[in-house]
Amino acid sequence: MKIFSLFSALALAALALSPLAVMPVAAQGAADAADAEANPRSGVRFVIVSPSGDTVPSPLYCKQGKGYAPIQLGSRTPSKRVKPEAGGVVRFWKEDPTPQDEAGGSRGGSRPAAAAKELPPPFMEVKLPANVDSKALCILVPTKDPAKPQMFFLNEKDFPTSGVHLINFSPYPLQMILSKAGDFSDKKVENIGFFRREDGIGPKNSWSYKGQAGESMAFMLMCKMPKVKEPRRVKASRFSVSDRQSQITVVVKDGNRDNVKMLSIQLTETK
Repeated sequence: MKIFSLFSALALAALALSPLAVMPVAAQGAADAADAEANPRSGVRFVIVSPSGDTVPSPLYCKQGKGYAPIQLGSRTPSKRVKPEAGGVVRFWKEDPTPQDEAGGSRGGSRPAAAAKELPPPFMEVKLPANVDSKALCILVPTKDPAKPQMFFLNEKDFPTSGVHLINFSPYPLQMILSKAGDFSDKKVENIGFFRREDGIGPKNSWSYKGQAGESMAFMLMCKMPKVKEPRRVKASRFSVSDRQSQITVVVKDGNRDNVKMLSIQLTETK
C-alpha cells in the first residue's frame, strides 16, 4: 500500500507539471491579454457633436492591439477606447487596411497589423495634443469635408462621474442659474464665457456641478445675445446627479438662426 501511494503521488506530481495541465492557465492568460488589447483601460474615446447635421462615416477602422478593427463613431455616446499609435496619432480607414494575404484571405474582424509602408493612406488622422491625459475624449465636429472634422479634446478627469457639466462652444456668454428650493428664491448665478479656439476647453468656457448621487436641482440657462439688453432664456428645467455617468451638455451656435442649441453626451466610466 505504501508503494502504491508513493507511485500515485509521483504520478499526480508529473501530471501537474505536464504541458496539458498548464494549458488552461496559459489559455486564460492569452485571453486576458487579447481582451486588454481590444478594450484598453486608457486611451481616447470619440464622440460626434454636429450642430449642422453633417456627420463622420462610421464605422471606421483603426489599429487596436496587433491588428485593425472597426470603431463605431456616433453622437451622445462615446466610442470604445483606442490606444493611440506612436506619437499620439490615431489613424482611421474606411475599410480594413490590412493587405490580403497571398492566399487571398478575406478581410474583416481584427487582422494582424502590416508594416506602415504597406498600408493605404488613411481616411482621417487624429493627433492628440501633448497636454491630453491617459484618458481623454475627442469631440468631432463634422464639416463639409467628412475626412476633416474639427477636433476638441478634454481630459475625462475634469468631467468626472457623479457630475453635471456644460461646455460652451458658442460665441455668446452664458449664465447658469441654480436653485435648490426650486423657485429661485435662493438663486445662484454662475457665468460661463464664450469659446475661443486658442484657449481650448477650460474653466473659462465650461461649468460643472459635482453633487451627490440622486441630488436634484432646478436650473435656468441664459444666453447673452448680441444687441439684446437682457439675457435670453435657453432652457429651464431640473437635473439629477447620477453616480454612473458624467452628463455633459455642449452648447453650440444654431446654424439656422441667431440662437444656440444644446447637445448632450453621456460619458460612462469604463473599467
